[in-house]
Amino acid sequence: MTTDMLETISPYLDAANVDLKAFCDETYRKYERARLQPVLESLKRLKALDIWLEVTTTLVIPGINDDLDELKEATDFLSWELGADTPWHISRFFLHYRVQELLR
Repeated sequence: MTTDMLETISPYLDAANVDLKAFCDETYRKYERARLQPVLESLKRLKALDIWLEVTTTLVIPGINDDLDELKEATDFLSWELGADTPWHISRFFLHYRVQELLR
């Protein structure tokens, strides 16, 4: 989300729910074909514009984004940059037949 877009829509937007898939740029590049920093900047902009923010669907996948240091960095970012009152929804990964290749 660009700054211009957020500033334009902010008078009409009460809340936003943003997915944070991982807290490692390499993981974002490999699995999302995106970059982490723009997501973090959008989260900070939403909070600065006083839009209610929930960070959601951090699906913790063994061997991909389950590193304890990475999760601690995400926790620190959310607490210090967005505030301890920002909800963060974390989901447990369940192995299904179509994604078994991921963990090999």
